[in-house]
Amino acid sequence: MTTPPATFASPLLVPLGRGTGDAHTVLLPAAGGGFSPYYSLAGGLTHRGPVHAIRAMGLMPGEEPDRDVPTMVERYLDLINSRPVRPSYLVGWSLGGVLAWELAARIGREGAAPAVVMVDSYARLADREGATRDEVLDRIGRSMGFEPTWDQAPRVREVAAAHLDAAHAHLASAECEPPALLLSCTAGRGADQLDQWALRAPNLRVREVDCDHFEVLDAARTPTLLRHIDDFLTTLDQGSYGTFAG
Repeated sequence: MTTPPATFASPLLVPLGRGTGDAHTVLLPAAGGGFSPYYSLAGGLTHRGPVHAIRAMGLMPGEEPDRDVPTMVERYLDLINSRPVRPSYLVGWSLGGVLAWELAARIGREGAAPAVVMVDSYARLADREGATRDEVLDRIGRSMGFEPTWDQAPRVREVAAAHLDAAHAHLASAECEPPALLLSCTAGRGADQLDQWALRAPNLRVREVDCDHFEVLDAARTPTLLRHIDDFLTTLDQGSYGTFAG
């Protein structure tokens, strides 16, 4: 029997690992707002340094979900600025990758922008062929460990619905030029995903992952994701910024 996930953490910014290096990583929430999909990935990033995750508003009693991307960006920027050290890397799956991109743009206005890792994110989100809204919301809930019949599922679904609407209404900013990695899922990939990011990210590396959007953070694929991420970040560590586009 599947065990329901633990109650959500009350703080919005949560440490997931102390790490052994000096680089600081922040994981941004995908639609649905939780960070449980990142557990496996976070463990593999701690060798570079501390890893924190942000959960979205709306998952705790008394909270209301944010309903547009700019509001989320402002809230998460305040959280990041509350820490003594700015992040070296911003990582996000789906909507989380778009949030990482927008936050890097904001941070870059005042200094060096962090590197961005986007896990199957879309600059402009289109409806997925053959999938109803209810099916997408159910898959979002299950990606966070929730079945539709569990007590907390309605709250997760409300947050996921708000985030899905926000993602559809948003077009990613073209203001940002940090080094960026797009991990693109080949199964069911939207026709314009690569072209849309190529228009925005002059320092973009793309690596393909042979799965669909909701499979990419499965533990079995973590080694593949970490290999691509480590290759990308090692290139930056070696001072090869701007030489890896494509």
